[in-house]
Amino acid sequence: MEDKFGRMLKVLEDLLKEEDILAVRLAAGVGGSIAPPQSSLKIRNLNIWNMVNNTVSEAFTIFGKFDPFGVDKMYIELGDYEVIFFKVDRRTLLISVIPALANKGLLEVEIENARRDIVKILREPEEKTPGLADSF
Repeated sequence: MEDKFGRMLKVLEDLLKEEDILAVRLAAGVGGSIAPPQSSLKIRNLNIWNMVNNTVSEAFTIFGKFDPFGVDKMYIELGDYEVIFFKVDRRTLLISVIPALANKGLLEVEIENARRDIVKILREPEEKTPGLADSF
């Protein structure tokens, strides 16, 4: 049986198969992350993806401050792209980059389904698997 890390990575890789999902990452508040290989990303401007990756801690700060109000998603428009942060749980974010003019409603459904799959995986009983998956 595949470990949690591998199964979460598969969920992300499946999400990346959607035409308008250009980049995707699962980030833990403690600094760990799971993401498909950069070579499989479809985003043309990797500087934007790198900036998103370098500012994840700030996203956690914003979610923490708005948590009493029930925030579970955050959107940032960056020129030709839109970054969507979905809260998986208090310490995990699912981050996706889509084209600015994409059908956001349809993509949100796909991202939400991926989020639910990840929640299921995270809630499974712990098997001792060393490595990055321990961050989640």
